Formats: sequence, structure tokens, C-alpha cells
Amino acid sequence: MEIKQKKLSQYKAPNGAFYEQNDIDYLLNSGYVLESALEELSKTEKYTKPLDEKTLKAQALFSKISGRKAAEGEQKVEEPQAAEAPPTAKSEDLSPKARELLNRISGKK
Repeated sequence: MEIKQKKLSQYKAPNGAFYEQNDIDYLLNSGYVLESALEELSKTEKYTKPLDEKTLKAQALFSKISGRKAAEGEQKVEEPQAAEAPPTAKSEDLSPKARELLNRISGKK
């Protein structure tokens, strides 16, 4: 049985974990800009609940191996380019698929 490894992004969540790149990509493909996607993900239980010791050790190892450094709670958010529209997507504007993903990653049914 092959274990699929989750690809982590360079952005840190409020609980100190790195956001999964797949979660960010899904929201970007659903019309979010990066800043709005990170803001929306930061509200989900997956990225707000405290990490267990095993996860903290894995995150520390990941940071060391990848050379990623971010202060606790710090997010590296790139400034939007002039051509980008300002963040306007809100959770109530989500497509059913995006809402389903957010509910799934936050542990809601």
C-alpha cells in the first residue's frame, strides 16, 4: 500500500501548521486570490485547533529540511499585483464544491 504524502505550502496557519498546498490550490481555482484563500482556511478547525506532539515534531522536521522559516503565526502573503482584482469572494459566495471542501477540511459534515 502506497502512502500519499501531503504537499505543504510555505504559508503557516494560526495553529503553527503549514497549510496544505492542495487546500490553497482548490480555493485559488474556485476564484479566490491568495490572501482571501489563506484567510478563509485560517478560519477552519483544521488550521485553528492545537497540534498534537507528533504533528509538531513533523512540522519542525519539515521546516528544517525545507529551510522554511516563519515566526509563529506569521504568513508569507505576497502583495497582489495591480492587475489582480481585490479579494471579494466570501464564504457565502462559494460554489457548492468549494463549500464542501471547506466543510471537509474543517471537519464539519
